[in-house]
Amino acid sequence: MTSSTGIAEKIRSALARELKRDPETITLEQSLREDLGLNSLDAIELMFKVEEEFDIEIPDPDLQKLRTVGDLVSYLEARLSGSPVPPPAAPEKPVSPPPSAAAPAPAKAKGAPARPTKAAAKRSRA
Repeated sequence: MTSSTGIAEKIRSALARELKRDPETITLEQSLREDLGLNSLDAIELMFKVEEEFDIEIPDPDLQKLRTVGDLVSYLEARLSGSPVPPPAAPEKPVSPPPSAAAPAPAKAKGAPARPTKAAAKRSRA
C-alpha cells in the first residue's frame, strides 16, 4: 500500500509531467480544470495514467466528482486503503411545484368561442 504522502507526490508528479510544470507549484487546493488548465483530453489521459499507476479503475461517475488535486488524492487514499468511497452526488434536478400548487388554467371569457378540435378544423376546410 502507498502512504497518503506518497499518493499526493505521485499525483503531483504525474500532473507536473502532463502539464510540463514543476511539481512544487502544484498544490492540493488547485482545481484540475480552472487552476491547472486541464482540458477534457488532458483529464482523460491523466486518469488513464492514474489508473495504470495505482492499478485501479475509476468509474465515470466518480471521475465527475474529482474537481481538485486534493479530491483525487483523497479518492485514491480511500480506494487503496479499502475504505468505502462515498457514492457520487446525484445531479440536482430542477424543483417543480407540486401539481396542487400549479397555477390554475385561465378562465375562458364569457361568450368567447370554443377552440375548435382537429376534427372540426378538418371539416371546415373541406
